[in-house]
Order: sequence, then C-alpha cells, then structure tokens
Amino acid sequence: MTSILEAGLVLTFLVLFSYVSYKKHWLDNEGIIIGWILGLSVFLLGGSAAFITLLIFFAVGEAATHFVKGAKKWHPQRSTVNILGNALAAIVALLLSSPLGFFSAIAASLSDTLSSEIGATSREKPVLITTLKKVDAGIDGAISQKGLLAALIGAVLIATCAFIFGQPLKSVGIIIGAGIFGSLFDSLLGATLQKRGLMDNNEVNFFSSAVSALLAVLVLQPLLV
Repeated sequence: MTSILEAGLVLTFLVLFSYVSYKKHWLDNEGIIIGWILGLSVFLLGGSAAFITLLIFFAVGEAATHFVKGAKKWHPQRSTVNILGNALAAIVALLLSSPLGFFSAIAASLSDTLSSEIGATSREKPVLITTLKKVDAGIDGAISQKGLLAALIGAVLIATCAFIFGQPLKSVGIIIGAGIFGSLFDSLLGATLQKRGLMDNNEVNFFSSAVSALLAVLVLQPLLV
C-alpha cells in the first residue's frame, strides 16, 4: 500500500511539473491535464517505481530534444496525442499487471526518442531501414549508427531503472532487447505505413511500444524461464 508521504511527493511534483511545463511551453493546456492523469494512473497502478521511471523517460527525452535543437530554439509543444502515443501502451501494461511490459514499453519509447533526436546530429547520412540506401536526415524510417547507439543507451537506462526497482536480473536483457526492437520497429512503420499516410507519428509510437511490450512478455520472457 502506497504511503501518504509518497502520494504527497507525487502530487508536489505534478504541481511543479504543471508550472514548469506552462512556463517553458513544453505542453499545451490539454497536455498538462493528460500529464496529471497519466502520472496519477502510473503511480496508483505501479507505485513510485513506475512513476519515477515515467518521469525519467520524459525528462531525458525533453533534455535530448533541448540538446539537439538548442536551448534558444523553439520546438512544438507536446500535445495530448503525443503524450498518449508514448505512454499509453505502458499504462495498459500496468492495467494488465505486467511490470515487465511497462518497462519494455517505456524502453521502446525512450529508445525511439533518443534515436530520432541524437541520430539527427550524425555527420554521416542515415540509411532507410527498408532498403539500406542513404537518405536525408529526418526522413521517416531513416536509421544511423549514432541513432542506434542512442537507442541502446535509452534501453539500458530504463532496464537499469527496472533492476533498481526490483525486477529480476534476467529482465534487464529482455527490456534492453525489447527497447531496441521497438526503436527499429518504429523506423520500419515510419518507412512504410507512415510514409504512405496510413499512420501518423503518434500512432507509430503507440504501436511500436505496444509491440515491444508484447515481445517482452509473450516471447522473450518465456524463453528465459
């Protein structure tokens, strides 16, 4: 049972989160409300460990975006659909009582975010995941060595959080694998369905993180039992 102190700290953080998001224009008003709903849902379903992991995901993702675009350059506010695209699969995993699915979905989302943001700074031209031919940076489905390394770092970070918060050691490898797979699957969807206008970026984010959670729980976990 969660303590009153933990609940108080979570509420305090959410108030600060709302204030900073409003001042920095990170989220629109609807996005702030959804952030509250998601934050409280994650805390109630997964406790402090899940809430802190979600916080780390958003903080690192925002820091990466800030680093790439520059502190003085504006980037679009994150909207409701953007937040849900990145976090909804993880919430569903908690509803299904699957911490492994939760951490794997978050690992996929962070891997994709870091891969996209950091990979865009690569001096070498990326290649399209479906053809391996060189394309311009920013093209849907483009991957690079720098981006793949960033994806690995994101997956390792979330897997480390999972281990610190009590997940067994064997889960570390599963979460890392699922996270990297999610990033690659996101690129594949981007180069195919998104390129054809059948999906938008937020839908791609949701399905790639959802598939990563399913891969971890239904495929990778049974292999290591």
